[in-house]
Amino acid sequence: MGRKYGTWFLMRRTHDIMVQARNRELRQYGINLEYSGTLNLVLKLGKDATPGEIARWRYRRPHTVSEVLRSMERDGLVRRDRDLLRRNVIRVKATARGRRVHRESRQTLAEIKQIFASLGREELERLFLFLERLRSRAITAFAVDYDAAPLKEQLVDGELEYNLWRVLRRVNDIIVRIREHELSQHGFSAETTAVLVAIDILGERATPGEIALVRQRSAGSISAFLTRLEDGGLVRKHRDLKKKNQVRAALTAKGERYLRQATRAASINYLFDIFTAQELTEIGALFTRRQERAVAHLGPRGRDRWKELVSTGKFDPVLTGSEVKTWTGRNST
Repeated sequence: MGRKYGTWFLMRRTHDIMVQARNRELRQYGINLEYSGTLNLVLKLGKDATPGEIARWRYRRPHTVSEVLRSMERDGLVRRDRDLLRRNVIRVKATARGRRVHRESRQTLAEIKQIFASLGREELERLFLFLERLRSRAITAFAVDYDAAPLKEQLVDGELEYNLWRVLRRVNDIIVRIREHELSQHGFSAETTAVLVAIDILGERATPGEIALVRQRSAGSISAFLTRLEDGGLVRKHRDLKKKNQVRAALTAKGERYLRQATRAASINYLFDIFTAQELTEIGALFTRRQERAVAHLGPRGRDRWKELVSTGKFDPVLTGSEVKTWTGRNST
């Protein structure tokens, strides 16, 4: 992995930990971050809130948004109605309960603000500008292969931490979609690549539990995923010689080849090429501090396990490796 991919890996991991913290905060309202983001957009779009428009603004696939809206309707948060004039168009409206939940949950951002708390205002503004530059470049690339994405983010005056959190979410979502598209062109999967990267970093510590911690997924879902990877010949699972109830995973030769090809990441190099080496170092330092702060919200057990992983020295965001050819959106191969 190159330095730019390492910076993206750190940014993605920090984002995922913050998502866990925010989801825990939202449980008291009976919603998760996906519901919260969708509710926020439904209210902002008003009469223009359709599944297609929500998908465009949230950088989601239409069928994914439709599934979320059906679940939210069952929970009494939104209502879906057919347009009276255009029967093939579905309009989405927030219910009274949805509006109340949105209002109350919006006032509770304690964990997100605490995660950003150790950065001074100048550092927060600097990070915000870095993300805005990356977002602008990503949207240009994103629009090459998808419908034109919104260019303006609606920011809230006087709430820098909240705006920074929203831009981080948007940048993550756009780049994930770009990476999915890039990987699919070569027959690769984004989730498979991410799990193989985690196994490679963890080395002998690669158990379902540790991989789940790195990926911010449940141990059960990772175990099932590892079984599929083993069936595909990409990983090998074996029992620990000392702890017979402990399963460890390792890359096979086929898995190593897959990982090398998938992490060439031409799109990541293209997107992060706007930053100088010094800026990449600064971004890495800022996200490392955010990650350290965010890990405090994983709970005592998760926090201790994360510290153990970091102590291995394999989580340095400034990774060495050869750079790859410039990625140019539609013309990439």
